[in-house]
Amino acid sequence: MPGRILATADLDSAGLDALRALGEVESASYRERRRLLRGEDLVGELRGVSVFVTEIDLVDIEVLLDSPDLRAVVSCRGNPVNVSVDACTACGVAVLHTPGRNAEAVADLTLAFFLMLLRKLGSGTRYLADNPGEAGDMARLGRGYAQLRGRELGGRSVGLVGFGAVGRAVARRLRGFGTRVRVFDPLLDEREALRAGVEPVELDELLGRSDIVSLHAAVTEESRGLIDAGRLARAKPGALLVNTARAALVDERALADALDSGQLAGAAVDTFSVEPPGPDHPLVGRDDVLTTPHIGGNTSDVSSHQGRIAARGVEALLRGKRPDTLCNPEVLDEFDWERPRPVPSEERLAALRSAPGPAVSDLQRG
Repeated sequence: MPGRILATADLDSAGLDALRALGEVESASYRERRRLLRGEDLVGELRGVSVFVTEIDLVDIEVLLDSPDLRAVVSCRGNPVNVSVDACTACGVAVLHTPGRNAEAVADLTLAFFLMLLRKLGSGTRYLADNPGEAGDMARLGRGYAQLRGRELGGRSVGLVGFGAVGRAVARRLRGFGTRVRVFDPLLDEREALRAGVEPVELDELLGRSDIVSLHAAVTEESRGLIDAGRLARAKPGALLVNTARAALVDERALADALDSGQLAGAAVDTFSVEPPGPDHPLVGRDDVLTTPHIGGNTSDVSSHQGRIAARGVEALLRGKRPDTLCNPEVLDEFDWERPRPVPSEERLAALRSAPGPAVSDLQRG
């Protein structure tokens, strides 16, 4: 590799060592330095850099034009929204991403939500503090016993909306609980479903037969607002809804109404249409809703997963192979580590400059 590797993503020592096996590495984790690079600040950091491994920094057309040494960008995201892929393609820069990097983390939180809702742990963990009294007061204990009677996960029916990396990880975890798992995913074929031990069904059937509905779909024009008032009305009475995917999948007001009416018995939400939500949000502060501030993928282990995926992709690129995490394979036709990169035409530049730029979060993309 003719230049350095700059890694501002949060990577563990194993991931950094894997990158060091490929070239000179400068590690400057955004978590440790508490900074987001963009514009001229990013251009200054990219001098002499061939590969940029980032998680939140913004790579747009202006940065690319002023960073002629750059040949590849690795966005440590499932969806590389912080990088203008079209601009990189126009400039001959390969873009890689790290799909599935936080799937295990999100699946863990999803299962925690299932158990917390079923066992009423949101209220249960607060009961003694919210109901102070004398030690040994059996009446106080009895009131808690009556109020906090829960349900077991074993024997329940779980419906997964979406069966990508997270959905598959949730299904694996459910095998030990003796649950029946139904899946709605238009891309899921019967053979894959059979191997995973799940039953593919249409969405309305899933809603009507599931004790717990858990969302794991990507946001597309087809899935936006998928769980609206009409679909919530078709849910099994007393069901639970868990959303660790994206807020755009659910009509938040309709969800609150379904809880108010008793159509749903509870919900758990890790993502909101505006983050963080204000105190007047209809789902915040309710006893029947668990809310967390978008922490599904926030574990220290993710730094290990994304480092391994990033290094594997860069190694493939160095060997002249097509990485399986490459977002713009069309650049490989003229990709070269040392020759000058292609220069976009004025017409292409104008189009790129007028297009929406990169964003820190996909929520900023609508």
